[in-house]
Amino acid sequence: MDAGNDDICSVNGDGTGFARLTSDPARDYGAAWKPDTSTLAFATTRNGGDEIALLSATSGSVTRIGGGLSGFAPTWSPDGSQLAFVRTIRSCDEYDYCYRYDEIFTATADGAAVRGLSVGDQPAWKPHL
Repeated sequence: MDAGNDDICSVNGDGTGFARLTSDPARDYGAAWKPDTSTLAFATTRNGGDEIALLSATSGSVTRIGGGLSGFAPTWSPDGSQLAFVRTIRSCDEYDYCYRYDEIFTATADGAAVRGLSVGDQPAWKPHL
């Protein structure tokens, strides 16, 4: 790995099988495997700000979600149809006092139907029992 370059790597549970999955000069971080292990969602700065991208486990290709789904800390729904993620929101009042906070959002896996849920920075799905 290159010093100062965040990339996504994988390793087996027993410590064998180390593999570097991304090697872009941009920051790649916060990866989450889709439950069927076909796709890895991760945050990247490849297109400027933090966006969620997808990496195919079979081809190794990286694709943007839609026209760019801004956010970080992705996590897959148990059925793999949706992603929960975090966006940092910047808000200013009428006196130009500005502040930032993190909000949890969901979207379908193709980046459609984005919906804000609540203030927070650690999205997680309740497992289906």
